[in-house]
Amino acid sequence: MFICYILATMKSRIAILLITVLYILIYFNRVDDWRQNTVAFQWDKSQYYIFLPAIFIHHDLDNLLFYRPLNEKYRFTSGFNEVLPGKLQPNGHILIKYTIGTALLELPFFLLAHSYTYFNNDDPGDGYSYPYQQALAFCTIFWVVIGLILLSKSLKQFYSDTVTVAVLVCVGIGTNLYSYTAFDHGMSHPFSFFILCGVLWSTVFWHKYKQNKHLYYLSFFLVLTVLARPVDALVIFIPLLWDVDSLAAFKSKFELLWQRRKALLISLIVPCILLTVQFLYWKHATGKWFIDSYEDEGFRFPYSRLWKGLFSYHKGWFVYTPIALLGMLGIFACDKKHRLSLIFFFTSVLYLTFAWKAWWYGGSFGCRALVDILGIVAFPMAALLHKVYQSRWLVSKVSVSVFAVLCIALNMFQTFQFSKGIIHYDSMTKEYYWAVFGKTKLDKDYSHLLLSGEYLNKEKE
Repeated sequence: MFICYILATMKSRIAILLITVLYILIYFNRVDDWRQNTVAFQWDKSQYYIFLPAIFIHHDLDNLLFYRPLNEKYRFTSGFNEVLPGKLQPNGHILIKYTIGTALLELPFFLLAHSYTYFNNDDPGDGYSYPYQQALAFCTIFWVVIGLILLSKSLKQFYSDTVTVAVLVCVGIGTNLYSYTAFDHGMSHPFSFFILCGVLWSTVFWHKYKQNKHLYYLSFFLVLTVLARPVDALVIFIPLLWDVDSLAAFKSKFELLWQRRKALLISLIVPCILLTVQFLYWKHATGKWFIDSYEDEGFRFPYSRLWKGLFSYHKGWFVYTPIALLGMLGIFACDKKHRLSLIFFFTSVLYLTFAWKAWWYGGSFGCRALVDILGIVAFPMAALLHKVYQSRWLVSKVSVSVFAVLCIALNMFQTFQFSKGIIHYDSMTKEYYWAVFGKTKLDKDYSHLLLSGEYLNKEKE
């Protein structure tokens, strides 16, 4: 109850500040790892980012010849030095698999780091040395914090500052957003978290104030969503069905948009320019305006491993991020004007996420693919906490508060375990989970309890 009292007296801006300080302190506590080039730009991170050094430093977006020697120096692929950052095309170009959205958000910090190396000869200006690694870390933290600020503004349109603070703490340090912001910088997911928080914020403010500027923001965030991680385009259900609880309300919404058709058209101009950049890159790299750069990875329609994705010890969302249960249960506590948009969004996202062939998404703490949507999860979570805290039933208040605190503590401790290799990055089982539960040191005697490579290959079939 003491923790609940602290939350009740804390302002949301103070909560965000404290979360930010925690992220930064953890980063500085691990700064030696960055100096040894053992953290930054590994695997997917280097491929989201590669557009920037390729264009601004090495001037080689076609063949990426700079990548292999830098891979040997900085170990992007952990010893697999023949791994290319994309697939060779018939025209001799290498197609970078990922879209440009993450790189766009990394660009300001990349330019700051590059300017620093220009005036400081201690670190090479190759795009990957220590200043660039620092820039990547602070870039990730910056956009997540902006996402939390936007989320705070959205929640306070409906709920008290006390509820808002509680949700910010739950999301900021009680989910694997914490892992990907404080420990594992550079993946696309924290950037997508910011973007989807932006979609929610602009949706809420557009529907409340009907100002054209919020329509422009919404259009920008939606296009940025596609550029960062195309599957997140399902967030369109949020603005499309927000405030819709009947056919008449749906019709009324489109009548309003038709009345604002000029503003709607203007709102598409700048975002479409950004989208055109991606199409131009695909055309240049492959000769085609559109291409599925993931090729054989893809989805397994109509099959989805939804049960495993939510409840398995392999990567189950509710196993490794149990506080997300509050968000899912909170859908039923939401105002009916918001419930439809949330149901459509979560249903489609969860189905599509776990229809991916490698539904556990490789090396990660928990289900990294759902870090993106945690800003949306926060809204029904706030609705549930609002209902509980208004209730006269003390037992419900205590139960939910204790559950949330335990989830936060578990998440922070297991994130530490993951950073030390105690929780395995892609081969967890029930037996291994409980064998290492609560342990602070890696014990290789338990390795036989992990999933085999043969099993993981079969899962992809």
